[in-house]
Amino acid sequence: QYRIAGLAPGEYVVKATLTVHTSFAMQRGVMNMAGLGADKPLVAYAPGSFHKSGAKALTLAAGQEQSGEDITINLTGTHSVSGRVVSAEDGHAINSGSVELTDASDKDLVRGAAVDASGNFTVGFVPAGTYNLAVTGGADTEPSKNRPTGIVRFTMPEIVRSYEDGKQSVVVGDTDVVGLNVALQPSKGGKPGVNMNDLLK
Repeated sequence: QYRIAGLAPGEYVVKATLTVHTSFAMQRGVMNMAGLGADKPLVAYAPGSFHKSGAKALTLAAGQEQSGEDITINLTGTHSVSGRVVSAEDGHAINSGSVELTDASDKDLVRGAAVDASGNFTVGFVPAGTYNLAVTGGADTEPSKNRPTGIVRFTMPEIVRSYEDGKQSVVVGDTDVVGLNVALQPSKGGKPGVNMNDLLK
C-alpha cells in the first residue's frame, strides 16, 4: 500500500523503484567499496511497464483524491545477462570494473553490475529488448597495502593496470543471455588509474 499527499493539480506518472542488489561487502572487518554504484535500481511505471513510454498518465484536479493506481512489477518477464571481461592482449580476466546495459530505445532504462574478482559479471532483472552494453573502469587490481583505520574502515584495491572502455550490442529475448566475452584494450601507456585509497584518507 502507498499514499502520496499534498500534490498540486497537474499530470503525474507513478513509478516504483526497487533496489535489487548491493555491490559492497565486508571482508575481515573492512568495507570494500569496489563496484559500489555499479548496480542500478529497477524502475517500474504504473500500471505495469519498465518503460516510461508505457506509463499511464494521471491527471489530478484541485482537492481530488485518486485511488486504485496499482503498479504490477512482472519480474518473471525479466532475464539476466552474464559474461566475462578479459584483456584483449592475452585473454586474462580483468578483476575490476562496472557493466551497464542501456536500452537502445530508452536511455532511462539502465541495468548494471560490478565485475567480480574472476572477471565475471551478471546483470539481473533485464527486460526483453536491445541494449548497449558498456564496460567502464576496467582494471587489474591487487589488495591494498594500506591498512585502513577508524571505526568504519574503507578500502579500495590498488590499480595495477587500467583499460579502455568497451562496448557492444546485446539482444535480450525470451531467455537469459550467457557467455558474453568483452575484451578490453589496455589504456594508452598502460598506466594505473587514480588510487582511490589516497582519496579515502
